[in-house]
Amino acid sequence: MTQGTFESYMDTKSPDQRRQYVEEQRALGNPKILSKSEWYDKNRVRLLEERIVKLEANQNQVLAKSPSK
Repeated sequence: MTQGTFESYMDTKSPDQRRQYVEEQRALGNPKILSKSEWYDKNRVRLLEERIVKLEANQNQVLAKSPSK
């Protein structure tokens, strides 16, 4: 028997499909799936860091477009 190559769930499913799967698992009471509030609490720092990076990138774009003195 041959085994096919491994493809990550993240690569083979769309964000909507992944979100739907998580919601289904929450509804089934899967203990490995955190509630939304627990997930946000656990990932707060990472989410804020990502937001800061995006804001800095936007700021740099605006500053690059502004005329120099």
